[in-house]
Amino acid sequence: PLGFAARQLTPQMIEQSDLVLTATRELRSQVLAEVPNALRRTFTILEFAALAEQAEGSSPADVVKWAVSHRSLVGNHDQDVPDPYRRGPEEHARAARSLDAAVQLIAKGLER
Repeated sequence: PLGFAARQLTPQMIEQSDLVLTATRELRSQVLAEVPNALRRTFTILEFAALAEQAEGSSPADVVKWAVSHRSLVGNHDQDVPDPYRRGPEEHARAARSLDAAVQLIAKGLER
């Protein structure tokens, strides 16, 4: 995290990315409104975590390709990280747990 600074997401950043993860479906829609051709590599983080857990592939690129073609498997899965804005420490902790669990599943899926 040293040297990290938040910055506004730009269409150029999206175009250069192999994978775009958003916190919510609404944010995913905003990304796709900016760069429609990013559909095959843009997911909510919870959506991608659920897919990565089940993915078949020997490389991270294979996992992303598998996830694209199997998106329908998580259609009913909750895809939005709970928004903790102005909701107190319990909601912040809930959002952090949700993100942590998703990152763990993604890491395991990409390690296979």
